[in-house]
Amino acid sequence: MTAFLEPPRLAGVPAGEGPDISVVVPVTGIHDDPVALYELFAPELARIGRSCEFLFVMDSELREEAARVAELKSRCPNVSAWKIGRGFGEGIALTVGFRHARGRTVLTLNPYVQVEPSEVWRLLSALDDGADLAIARRSPRVDSGFSRLQSSVFHLAVCAMTGVRLHDISCGLRAMTSEVARSLRLYGDQHRFLPLLAVRDGFRVVEVPVRQSSRERRWRVFTPATYVTRLLDLLTVFFLTRFTKRPLRFFGSVGLAIGMAGFGICLYLSVIKFVWEVSLMQRPLLLLGVLLLVLGIQTGSIGLLGEMLIFTHGQQSQDYRAEEIVE
Repeated sequence: MTAFLEPPRLAGVPAGEGPDISVVVPVTGIHDDPVALYELFAPELARIGRSCEFLFVMDSELREEAARVAELKSRCPNVSAWKIGRGFGEGIALTVGFRHARGRTVLTLNPYVQVEPSEVWRLLSALDDGADLAIARRSPRVDSGFSRLQSSVFHLAVCAMTGVRLHDISCGLRAMTSEVARSLRLYGDQHRFLPLLAVRDGFRVVEVPVRQSSRERRWRVFTPATYVTRLLDLLTVFFLTRFTKRPLRFFGSVGLAIGMAGFGICLYLSVIKFVWEVSLMQRPLLLLGVLLLVLGIQTGSIGLLGEMLIFTHGQQSQDYRAEEIVE
């Protein structure tokens, strides 16, 4: 069991170089009062000796919440607010926040309380110890058993498809260096897979056990369309983390499997035609074999075209990082 100690005062950046921490809060979808969120977390950051700025990025249809944040901004100079178009989602909201963050460290918060505010220092300490991205792992979990079951199944699927063993990538509390925040490109619902994208880019990612907030006891039951969407998002991340620079390996493998199945069917039909002289006129299997052969060739061709595009434009994009080794 984790020992919950008193947070130390952590070292900040030199005065005059901006705030120590930029706190990005994407206010979209399910959310609590953003002002109450500020009043919970701002004192904790001040208590551990960190100056901070809060950046609220809000959906344009949340007019009442925007008015409350505007009033908070008039009282607190370290608060800024940004508005995005309706329906762009949390990924774009985080991207806007990262773009305007001035701190050496970027902290992301869910628009509702998932973790006890007094636990934030643990993630900041992990960055001081050399991590590039520290993600919160709610432990022990206090939410419903059904929510924990969903989370376990989801993370087993993530591990099976990506090879990255993490336990709580859905938690919105994350601390990262400004380099990580600037390098990540998020769109759609990829914010859930932010740690996986950071691992792909070569950053050091650690999980930090923190206490889950007692407020987060709500049941999380989604529509079937939501589960299908998340499965498709997981397939997208699987491809991005494994085959972005090697599309022929993915499409070639799939195309080879399909083509071999079609070749096997056609070979079987050829044998029974020429050896046993069986008529193929009434055999739909012939159409299936030919169709699989054509699909296999087409699928492999997609991978080949992807390789040609990457070879042609690969020099113009750099999605890797190199770090000098200092003894």
